[in-house]
Amino acid sequence: MAVNFEESGQRTVLSGALRAELAALLKSRDPQQLAAIARLLDGSVRRELRPAAAAADECAVGQAGGGGGRAEFVRLVTRPAASVAGDSVRSRRYLQRKLWRLLRQIRQQDAGQYLAVCEVLLSGYEDAALSDGVALLDSYVLMHVLFHDSPVVRCSSSGWGLAPGRTLSELQWSPAYRDVWAGSAEMLWRLVTGAGSRVVRRWAALGLGVVGISQLRVEQSALAVLFGRSDPADVELGLGLLLNTGFVGSLTLSEALHVLDGLPQSMRAATDVGELLLRRLGEPGIGDLLSEGVLQAMVLLLPFSGPGSWAWEQLQRRRLSGLDWLLPLLDCGDQRIGREVQERVNERLELCAEGCVWLRLLQARSGVAAAWQLRRISDAERVLAGLLSAADGAELISAMWGFWQRAVEQRCLPLVFRQLALQQAAARVRVASGEQGYFEALLGLALGSGLQGLRNSALQWQAVGVAEGWLAER
Repeated sequence: MAVNFEESGQRTVLSGALRAELAALLKSRDPQQLAAIARLLDGSVRRELRPAAAAADECAVGQAGGGGGRAEFVRLVTRPAASVAGDSVRSRRYLQRKLWRLLRQIRQQDAGQYLAVCEVLLSGYEDAALSDGVALLDSYVLMHVLFHDSPVVRCSSSGWGLAPGRTLSELQWSPAYRDVWAGSAEMLWRLVTGAGSRVVRRWAALGLGVVGISQLRVEQSALAVLFGRSDPADVELGLGLLLNTGFVGSLTLSEALHVLDGLPQSMRAATDVGELLLRRLGEPGIGDLLSEGVLQAMVLLLPFSGPGSWAWEQLQRRRLSGLDWLLPLLDCGDQRIGREVQERVNERLELCAEGCVWLRLLQARSGVAAAWQLRRISDAERVLAGLLSAADGAELISAMWGFWQRAVEQRCLPLVFRQLALQQAAARVRVASGEQGYFEALLGLALGSGLQGLRNSALQWQAVGVAEGWLAER
């Protein structure tokens, strides 16, 4: 049995056999067909917002758009449209109510089948069909499934509308037959990750917070999707799952960066996300649960926010030894944290005599890190000379020239440090045959700079190199 319909202007033209199809569904109760007809009927009537003075006796909405701001007293009014015989708005409302009665019968006879129909139904909604508050309120069957018991909305013969003084933003998880959903965590998780509508995904995320997530087993990639969404409900669910699965205590830095990568954008898109993070992080014992990698990722991803500062404080409290926990934080964008990281590296200068440590130091890219590394090169020339001349020094030489190049290019680095990078590079090429090509490329960058002081320094070193014979005349 196929569900046939087509669009005609602003109205969906229903199949003449739709009543017969509904009657057949009383026997077959096929989830796919039930879901298809429910979505068809949900989109078959669309009302519009009008000023209260111009409306007759339709359902009052209260605040337009469902958000904050100035209250607008409006009413939902069905748009006038030509109807074929037997296809009036009243007929469509009747069919919507009939289908919902059928779903209630299924619930009374077989709760499992009711959930199966609901999953197929909810999975098929798309954002385009629920593009605004009016479209959501006009989705008659969907509203019953999702928000039947909500005090925020109410259903009348005219359809769904907001209760006086309420807004759509207040809607929480309040489905019909709440008891049926008690063991539906796996199904709700499938909706969170796979539903086409943001409304449905948010509702399912809120539902998981109610029915519980202790039995869920999720992948890191699925958590990354949640943290990449700007809805606080998704982020809160992600935090709960992160704690529940044990990932939070075992993620390495690279894994944590992958999982939490979307958090910065989520916090920019919704201020509630940052507030939620701080609230959860402030719960007793949370800091002890987080792995070193998770804390490092928070410092790097959220440097200018409360969660980033909180994570840096947690790392310091752990009194970690060595440099392994510090070196990944060299590029923290927060200048305060960046300075403190560099100071802690200085406390362990004896560990900076290793080539692997210098490789990490020279790979730092932030302006704060570059300035500190330029100072360290000046203070550790003898140590570096030995490392560079070792059998495995080629990688370190390449990293050093790459570092000087980035230092000369960095606009956020003060001129004096960019000039220092040129000076150090010149000192190196004077004693290192075969590295003139690196220096010539560096000179080209400096000569093309918009800073007169940097260009002058480059011209001076070019003249010195030609005069001393370690640079070819151009």
